[in-house]
Amino acid sequence: MQFELNWIAGPNTSTVPAERLTRCHLAFRFKGHELFRHEDLLGGHQVKDSITVSAYPLAVWFAANWWRLRWEPGLSPDSESVLHDWKMSHSLAAAGEGYAWPDLTFSSDDENIQLNLKPGHGGTGPLRYLERLEAWVPADEYEAGVDDLINQTLEQLNSSTGPTPLHQLWQTVLEERASPSLALQRQLEAKLGYDPEEAPESLLIVLNKLASEHGEGAVQELACLGHKNARKTIQDAEQYLAESGELINLPMKSVRPFTKLLADGIYAGETGNWLPCTDAATARQKFQRAFAQEFLCPYNDLIEWMDTTSPDEETMEAAAERFEVSPLLVNTVMVNRGHIPRSGLEAFQQAV
Repeated sequence: MQFELNWIAGPNTSTVPAERLTRCHLAFRFKGHELFRHEDLLGGHQVKDSITVSAYPLAVWFAANWWRLRWEPGLSPDSESVLHDWKMSHSLAAAGEGYAWPDLTFSSDDENIQLNLKPGHGGTGPLRYLERLEAWVPADEYEAGVDDLINQTLEQLNSSTGPTPLHQLWQTVLEERASPSLALQRQLEAKLGYDPEEAPESLLIVLNKLASEHGEGAVQELACLGHKNARKTIQDAEQYLAESGELINLPMKSVRPFTKLLADGIYAGETGNWLPCTDAATARQKFQRAFAQEFLCPYNDLIEWMDTTSPDEETMEAAAERFEVSPLLVNTVMVNRGHIPRSGLEAFQQAV
């Protein structure tokens, strides 16, 4: 993941605004994809790989939203009430300043950042973006790309201006990243869906207390449900434990209902005694689901029973009944193994 900035020569004086000093031809590349490729509707319909913008508002947007972009997962279907706030922190169009940014969003699963790019017209201006991409970037590669964009922008400013809001903002982010305790706090806030220092103190007190009792990893995972769902989930769990007075037992004869819990016990190791099983789009929950899928419906056994890698709907329904799982799980196995296009799974999910 790499931004390429080619500066447009201009007046080299401190009286020129930062936005003008950082005008450039900006390209964005990932694994052979030119994410800013577009058709210039006023320039003879030429196809270009870079856009002419100011790097300053983009760098400010990445710096201001650094924690949420790096740690906050994508929205669940029941999160419409916070959709606008989420988009302001995760959709590139929010960088604004009148530029025609592409329809590109970022979301985290803790270990990777998802790039979701859709073609179409930018917010303003005579551009039509051409690329479509849904891909995961390793978190360290994402961080390196964003850091490089911001540092190049600051270097361009340093030759002509004094400290700008971007300088101050980025220095704050770097100091937070360098402090282990503060970084954990910022991660927690981001996963809850809050900007730095905006989470309610009462909620943070509860979560930090739970972290000391049940493990930091479990609490960070619960935070990925968002502040409303996380608070309710914690209250429900505490109420259940208070009423029952005991933990869940796992007799081997009935282990099937607790297969995700088994996976999380492997994932968490000895880092805590809470094993959160949620619908959050995190790497930990993906591991749980993949483990459960292979445990309940092993791929090799499934293919052997169906005797085909191109099953019809009736065969997959029969296989689901045979393995005592849902037809959706069988469909998911076949999609993940490349036997069925992902569009087929999406159509199946809509149908059910």
